[in-house]
Amino acid sequence: MAFDDKYETFALGDWSLQSGETIPNAHIAFKTFGHPSSPAIVFPTWYSALISHNFWLIGDDKHLNPNKYFIIIPALFGNDQSSSPSIPISDHFHAFSFIDNVRGAV
Repeated sequence: MAFDDKYETFALGDWSLQSGETIPNAHIAFKTFGHPSSPAIVFPTWYSALISHNFWLIGDDKHLNPNKYFIIIPALFGNDQSSSPSIPISDHFHAFSFIDNVRGAV
């Protein structure tokens, strides 16, 4: 299956991190496949990967089958699509944890 690389973003506003720091104007990128009324699977990227790096796992003959599931792929903070050091907002980029990524994705 061929998929388009376009994705959506969701504005989180000033996002408080587990460390106590705040990322101003934070956002999380995501892409969905399938119908929202189907059972959901959240399958995040990893820190250095883009959303499109998960496309090989999605298809009618794969475990991530969009005909059976609503698949949500959020991009973790720091991966270049969601808020990350490559999208500068100041001279300092905040330390974020996996918990911060989970909170941002849900």
